[in-house]
Amino acid sequence: MNSNAEGRGNVRQHHLHRARFALEAWGAAHPDVWRAVDECRASRRDTWPSYVFLPLGESIRLMGEYERRRTGMGASLWSADELAVYSSWRVTQGIYRFDPTLYDALVKTPITGNIPGELLRYMPEWCVYVETPGLTVPTLHGAEVALHGVWARLDHARKNGRDVLALALDADGGMASVQLTLFGTLEQALQRAVTADRVSPPEEYIAAAHRTYASILSLLLYLCSEGAEVGTGPIKPSYPRAKLTKRGLRVFAADAPTAWEVGVRIGAALRQARQTLEVTAATRLTGRQHQPHVRVMHWHTFLAGPDRTQRRVKWMPPIKVKFVNPEDLTAVIRGVE
Repeated sequence: MNSNAEGRGNVRQHHLHRARFALEAWGAAHPDVWRAVDECRASRRDTWPSYVFLPLGESIRLMGEYERRRTGMGASLWSADELAVYSSWRVTQGIYRFDPTLYDALVKTPITGNIPGELLRYMPEWCVYVETPGLTVPTLHGAEVALHGVWARLDHARKNGRDVLALALDADGGMASVQLTLFGTLEQALQRAVTADRVSPPEEYIAAAHRTYASILSLLLYLCSEGAEVGTGPIKPSYPRAKLTKRGLRVFAADAPTAWEVGVRIGAALRQARQTLEVTAATRLTGRQHQPHVRVMHWHTFLAGPDRTQRRVKWMPPIKVKFVNPEDLTAVIRGVE
């Protein structure tokens, strides 16, 4: 999915997060498109799952009608994909920033085993923007470009009834769209995504794409996991409620982005535990103490709910972390630029 630079000269460029800047730029280039989304949701909202804000199929129809009215021509799949992304994100504008220690551990946690794709239905908002420092996106020519963040939302294919994880990669040189059809395990969905629409892609590309997409999946899976630490106060991200207007039920856009700090306290606890391990390892040389066991970090799935039919997931860190008093851990909060 290519970035759309049209209309950016009329958008405020200072003190905007890059995700908000992209949203304003696209909205300025497509005036009145949000009204069409509101009307569609008001009349057809019950025809798709509640965890989907606007399916791609509806977005294709809306953008086709919109462009025919405005230019007399049809819309591209890229613009329809952009509409689905931006319309889903603008109502909450959540920006998720992981604690560096937790982030480093999560991107290294493998997406293997029997992890069902349905777990991603527990994302905290219809569309999230996750910052991805240090990650890159491979190209078929062997190069890699910086990945600043990713918009992630759930879609639903009416033809086969399957969920789809739609990723919009905010990378240098433009945006790219990645679709992961969520049937079977996440490991299988990941394998299908890195080879989709490719004719014998280079092995180097497959390996690099697998690393990047697996890292993104781990970050998203944490947001969906049991006991995920998102935010540092009582307010948590959620789906906004629709309000009744003269035009029917409508979900209004957020006034500004909200930065959600993820894993502030567990990150501090992990650093503290690692320091303890280092001290223990040093004293082990003197024969006074044995080094404790360090388990492999992994995802643990289990059944929950009153009838134990709901599949949930929990991240198991590499070190056993015990919170004596989580409130005593220092929380460092960074504002949205």
